[in-house]
Order: sequence, then structure tokens, then C-alpha cells
Amino acid sequence: MDKIDDNQNNKIEKIEDGEIEIDLDNDIDVDVDKEIKKLKAKLKTCLAEKKDYLDGWQRSKADYLNLNKKMLEDRENSIKVAKINIIKEFLPLADSFEMAFNNKDSWKKLSANWRQGIKMIYNHLKEILDNNGIKEINPINELFDPNFHEATGMEKTQDKEKDQLVSKVIEKGYILDDRVIRPAKVIIFNFNKK
Repeated sequence: MDKIDDNQNNKIEKIEDGEIEIDLDNDIDVDVDKEIKKLKAKLKTCLAEKKDYLDGWQRSKADYLNLNKKMLEDRENSIKVAKINIIKEFLPLADSFEMAFNNKDSWKKLSANWRQGIKMIYNHLKEILDNNGIKEINPINELFDPNFHEATGMEKTQDKEKDQLVSKVIEKGYILDDRVIRPAKVIIFNFNKK
């Protein structure tokens, strides 16, 4: 109770945020206990409503923050998918350079300036891939892993320790943040006792 004005026929009590009016006529005998019970009940109702409003606001705020977080994740995933799709367009170009370098006879016939220029272009392409987090999968002598490799053939071996190891890489694979963009096409050793 903050204020009681005795100069008027009515008294006003301030409780918490709102004002509650009590009609107390000076001439009439009022049951004070009854009025206090009414006020307590009204206060209890107001406090319950306040709690409901606060809980609702907090839930709404949490929902909003979760929605923002989900939207950011979706945006990042969309950017990553777009990035992967663009990078996939460049991979055949990298393969073409690899084939040119592996064709020793044709490569040696080119002048030194041409070879140097082609290597510079290839290095620039590799730099672009590296700057975008793209890593090569070149699994020579590693154990075959179907998550990262695609077997295109088998090579027989007498050495039991080489069984299921990658013997040749036909086409390099690429990953971005542990996500395979393209598996490496490989030939694997197959142990044969004969």
C-alpha cells in the first residue's frame, strides 16, 4: 500500500503496477478481511497473467532465435551447394591438364615456353581450388574406401599385404570439408595365391 487518502469518501490503494479501488464509505462498516481476500485473489490472477505473458514472450523470442539460426544454416548450405556445383564444372579442366602431363611423348614435343605456360595455368587452377577449400583425393597405396574411392578395376597381386590397396588412380577425386565432391576412380590390388 503506497497511498491512502482520508480526505475523500473513497480510498485508493496502489498495489504493484496497477491501481485497485476500494470503496470504503466512512459511514458503512466494511469487512476488511473480505476486501483483502478479494485483493489477494485479484493480485494472484494478475501475477499468473504476468507469468503467462512472460513465458509466451520468452517462447516467442526462442522461436525467433531458432528461426534465425536455421535460416543462417540454410543459407550457408545453399552457398556450399552452389560452390560445389561451380567447382564440379572446373574438375574436367583439371583432368585435361593431368592427361596432357601424363602423355609424355606429346608433352615433350611442345616447346619449353608452352610447357611452362600450361603449367602456370594449371597451377593457377589448383590455387583457385585450394583457396576454396577443395582437396585432392589421390590414394595411391591406401586401403580402398568406398566412401572416397570408386573401384573401376582390379589388379592381381601375389603380395598379401597389398590386398585391397589402391594400385592406380585413373581419375583424382576431390573433397570439400570432408564432403566428397567426386570420388577418386581407382584400380585396386586383389590378392591371388597363384
